[in-house]
Amino acid sequence: MLGEFLNSRLFRRSAPELPPIEAESPIYVIGDVHGRDDVLVPLVDQIMQDAASQPSTGAPPQLVFVGDMVDRGPGTRGVIEFLMAVQDWPELETHFLVGNHELMMLQFINDPVMGRRWLRYGGYETVQSYDIGRVGDLSDEHELRRVAEAFQLALGPHLAFVEDLKPWHLNGNLLITHAGADPGLSPAQQTIDALVWGVPSFYQRARTDGLWVVHGHTIVEQPLVRDGRISVDTGAYQSGTLTALKVYGTEVSFLSETGPAVPEFDDYLD
Repeated sequence: MLGEFLNSRLFRRSAPELPPIEAESPIYVIGDVHGRDDVLVPLVDQIMQDAASQPSTGAPPQLVFVGDMVDRGPGTRGVIEFLMAVQDWPELETHFLVGNHELMMLQFINDPVMGRRWLRYGGYETVQSYDIGRVGDLSDEHELRRVAEAFQLALGPHLAFVEDLKPWHLNGNLLITHAGADPGLSPAQQTIDALVWGVPSFYQRARTDGLWVVHGHTIVEQPLVRDGRISVDTGAYQSGTLTALKVYGTEVSFLSETGPAVPEFDDYLD
């Protein structure tokens, strides 16, 4: 207990004073979608209406997705189809980031035997959304390779969309990633593992470069703004609530859309 108390005092004493959140251009950041196209579409519509109600800044607002658009929910195919359409809308400047679930999906396509665990952690639902037959992580090697080949074929242009996802995005002093970032490294120095899986130091040490990190990956009941971190993953797959951060200059708020919740189950991987 004494050690924890001293450590917390040292952290508070050494932590730099946080600058105010400030975006260079208007921005909306959507948390982990996880195959919930039923809440994604109305949330984007809500964002479009909100953006249209704001004074013009001369450039379209940015819309950023923190990754984990795929898996878990039944609508991954619909999610990717919709996002590919949204990226062509002139009213928005879109940026799509990679999450650990997109990374696992690509690993499965590349090596279905080594990447088979993806099926247990939401990949099964994604494969089903592309009308591929039943398969599980306990399937034999021949079946896994057959499914991976059929899945890659069924993805068509969706595969190129996933392969082109970016690791991070910067707007003003907002650094947007999937799972956080190493507080001791600049955005360009981050490893892909730190960005999509997270690192313990993200929650243990404050950044000293004035950046606020906007992230998903770790589920929170309500969006959080605390200690240089902004958490926007409200567990859409389970809770039915998909959340978006909105920053106009220094004004911070949140939008959300809620659909049906689903029962929680044991094999959950953020």
